[in-house]
Amino acid sequence: MRQITLRRTLTNGEVYETTVNLWDAIANGSVLENFALQDGDSIFVPRLANADTIDRRLLARSQFAPETVRVRVVGEVKQPGEVEVPPDSSISSAVAIAGGPTVDARLSQVVHVRMNESGEVDRQVVDLRNLTDTYQIQAGDVVIVPKKDIASVLDFATRLLNPLTLLLGIPGRF
Repeated sequence: MRQITLRRTLTNGEVYETTVNLWDAIANGSVLENFALQDGDSIFVPRLANADTIDRRLLARSQFAPETVRVRVVGEVKQPGEVEVPPDSSISSAVAIAGGPTVDARLSQVVHVRMNESGEVDRQVVDLRNLTDTYQIQAGDVVIVPKKDIASVLDFATRLLNPLTLLLGIPGRF
């Protein structure tokens, strides 16, 4: 973002080349002076060097960010599934947009899953008991809100006992 190269072939056949620091324009909210693309221009954006880092929150708030990103929130939320959130949202915001946690949610053990740039899956446990966090959601993330231990035990017992009630002829449902 700091070393974007613009290459333009002029009418006399000469090649004009300039380097643009787009990151400074994003960080400062400024407009690039005398920078209008023309038909036939070539733009080269180099890969971020391993030692360099990028402020994803700043980029998410820039005019280059999409209006929303899609993430999946599953488990103990009122409206599980894919939700659209602003790009600078936190995990707790995504849970809130998915209707908020159910009464059976174990908010101390929320799992945030993301595929990193090398294609590996990163998994992190996040404590959302205060419904606040500083993690930034990205497109494609998955948030898993697990059940409380007692809710999991009751759910398992219900699944186990319901078929038995039919076999034994016991009325009602557990």
